Amino acid sequence: MHLFATVLRKDGKPVVAITFPEDWKQSASDTLVSAISPDGQAWAGLALLQGAADKQAGVDKVKQRLGDYLSDIKYDEPSESKTGTIVITGSGKGKKAGVDVVFAAGIFDAGKGQLAGAAFVVDSKIEDHYKDTVHSICETIRNSDALAK
Repeated sequence: MHLFATVLRKDGKPVVAITFPEDWKQSASDTLVSAISPDGQAWAGLALLQGAADKQAGVDKVKQRLGDYLSDIKYDEPSESKTGTIVITGSGKGKKAGVDVVFAAGIFDAGKGQLAGAAFVVDSKIEDHYKDTVHSICETIRNSDALAK
């Protein structure tokens, strides 16, 4: 299996990186990468949250982006991890396909004060199928400190 990390950059410098399974179709720029599973049932993305002064502003940006693609969104109570990542979860309906989905997103400091957000949206009927994959993808995220090594 060949896996390649996608590195997001700010001012030409690496800030955060992520690796998706090789069979996921990816689209990337310097500040955003997204990928969709081969069966189209799962989507994931990582983005630099430009202009977000703090994590709450980052949460607001992520919610706005989710609203661009989902309707009937119901958010669970946000939580914060031991590392300071704010996690928002919930459910909704895909605007394009009309499919019921569940989602999770994390807002975190990618290093040097740059906030980033990672989001995962999965068809609610098969969400258990993707739990291990999402967990594996999350383990590949590296911040600017790790990229500098």
